[in-house]
Amino acid sequence: LIGALAAARCGGRGGAGAAGGEATVLAEEPPTERTVEATDVWKKCMSTPPLPEGECNKIILSNQGLTGTIPEALGSIHNLQILDLSHNQLTGHIPASLGHMINAQKIDLSYNQLEGSIPAEFSVNNGPRSKCQYLDVSHNKLSDATLPEADHWDQLQGNFFNDGQVP
Repeated sequence: LIGALAAARCGGRGGAGAAGGEATVLAEEPPTERTVEATDVWKKCMSTPPLPEGECNKIILSNQGLTGTIPEALGSIHNLQILDLSHNQLTGHIPASLGHMINAQKIDLSYNQLEGSIPAEFSVNNGPRSKCQYLDVSHNKLSDATLPEADHWDQLQGNFFNDGQVP
C-alpha cells in the first residue's frame, strides 16, 4: 500500500494463521491537508489576546503546499503589511475581507487555483488601495482579473494580473 504502513504479527501454535494467533495492523493516517489555518504563523497572528502592534505584520507562506481556501479572517489583521500566499494550491475566491487590510503594502496570491474576480472591496478608500505597492494575482483561474477602479491605484509599482499581464 502506498502511503500506509502495514505490519502483521502472527503467532500461536500451528504457525501463521492458526487459532489463537494474534495480528496487529498499523495504518498510517493519510496526510492531512495543510491549510493556512494550520500554520504556526496563522495561529500566532490569530492568538488571544491579540499580539502587540507590529507582531503580526507579515504572513509569508509562499510555496508551502497549502490547500483549501483563503480565510476570511485575514482581513481582520489590520496591521498586516505583507501577505504572500503565492505558489500553493489554494482554491475558492479571493475573500472580500482582504479589502479591510488598511496597511497592506504587498499582496501576492499568484500561482494558486483561485477563481472569480478581484473583489470591489480592494478599491475602497481605506483598503489596500491606499498603501499597496505590489499586487500579484497572476497564474490563477480568475474569470476577471481586472482591478476595480484601477485608475485609483497610482502607487502600485508591481502589479500582475491575467497570467502576468498588466491590464
